[in-house]
Amino acid sequence: MKIFKFSVVFLCITCMIGFVAAAIMIVKQNMVDISINNDVSFMINDEKYKNPVKINGEKIPEININTINITDITSGRLYNEIKNQFPEYKITYHKNIKNSELIDKIYDSLSDNMPVICLYSVNNEIEYCVITEIDIPENKITVKNPSGYIETYTIQDFLNTARFENYENMEFSLKLKFAVGIFTKNTVYIFEKPEKSGEFEEIK
Repeated sequence: MKIFKFSVVFLCITCMIGFVAAAIMIVKQNMVDISINNDVSFMINDEKYKNPVKINGEKIPEININTINITDITSGRLYNEIKNQFPEYKITYHKNIKNSELIDKIYDSLSDNMPVICLYSVNNEIEYCVITEIDIPENKITVKNPSGYIETYTIQDFLNTARFENYENMEFSLKLKFAVGIFTKNTVYIFEKPEKSGEFEEIK
């Protein structure tokens, strides 16, 4: 009987500790969500972004997102898969960055005729897309979705998908995966041309 009571007490304490730890992680993630969700309206009138940019021509990595076969698209596993498929390119991985930094990195990469892979939410699923064009003054960004179709978003709508704010009624278990960093928001994978390649790196 004493052993049974001890087991029950131990289980209750363990559950309580787990609940508190989960609550702390989710609060921390909420703070991250607030910190990365900055205003990007100033970019519309910034001279740097006055011209639309897009990838074109043949001197770009052939990214067929249908060949990136990952059933569990976690931030780190996707990074490793992309590195393995494109070893001739340096690929940097940026996660939980501010809205303005995300847009800036996309713009710079497309300006260099390099595509960008981004984690995002579509139809309440976590997916990844290839960003191919951005026009900040005209408020639009174009991506190739996992099915190979072209989609165009307003910049704000795209940011909502990159922060998973359009994921309705997200289950608690998935929120925990964000809280512990299995999935991350405002996450992009940036390619650099072979002549700029060096060591692969992750940018935190």
